[in-house]
Amino acid sequence: MAEAPWQKVRKAFGSEPIVSHSLGGALNIHVERYICEPLSSAIEPLSSAVLVTQFGGSQVGEGQKKHLHAKFFPNLSAIVPADCATEWQFSGFTDFAVFYFSEQSSQKFCQLIQTHCRGLKQPVLISDLLVAVTSKQVVEELFQNKS
Repeated sequence: MAEAPWQKVRKAFGSEPIVSHSLGGALNIHVERYICEPLSSAIEPLSSAVLVTQFGGSQVGEGQKKHLHAKFFPNLSAIVPADCATEWQFSGFTDFAVFYFSEQSSQKFCQLIQTHCRGLKQPVLISDLLVAVTSKQVVEELFQNKS
């Protein structure tokens, strides 16, 4: 059986999430929230697109240390296309969440994300505060309701 994308990310970060939950039904999205210490980590290409949103902490770079593609700071998000390798540089402690969009989702929003990302080779930055606030609200609700 193939390893789930979030299991690959956990291994790459060498860290367990503080929240991990699958939203079932038509959405079929898996959500994880992390608080990571300073590190540099390469993530192999995943089988599905993901949304990454930083909530707080230090600056994070995506790309090699000397050639960053993007710099992240609180309230900035990115969609990482399926089959896109990334490398993350955490300069200090960082609070963020990763939303994994299943290719099997029948929900139009998830299908739109997958379609939009096809053929892209780098993360797409999103500086929309609504995305950041909604992402944080979802993971905080999951954290409050975890068993």
